[in-house]
Amino acid sequence: ILYEFTWNQFCDWYLELTKPVMNGGTEAELRGTRHTLVTVLEGLLRLAHPIIPFITETIWQRVKVLCGITADTIMLQPFPQYDASQVDEAAL
Repeated sequence: ILYEFTWNQFCDWYLELTKPVMNGGTEAELRGTRHTLVTVLEGLLRLAHPIIPFITETIWQRVKVLCGITADTIMLQPFPQYDASQVDEAAL
């Protein structure tokens, strides 16, 4: 599921759909798009860390600054929890 979401949803769809915004959106659109991209990437890194720890730690060290995280390692971050309030039923 993690692999499918990462490649077939996040990379194939969301990243591709953000390119026009990143190349010519307003400042507010750019800020919102960047925030969403980094937030989702940081969550994906936490989910993947038990499977591929070395590369996720290396990438997370760069991403944490963008997220405002001051922890020393991804290993000290909580595993993401399901939040039903974040589900958009209309999008499903």
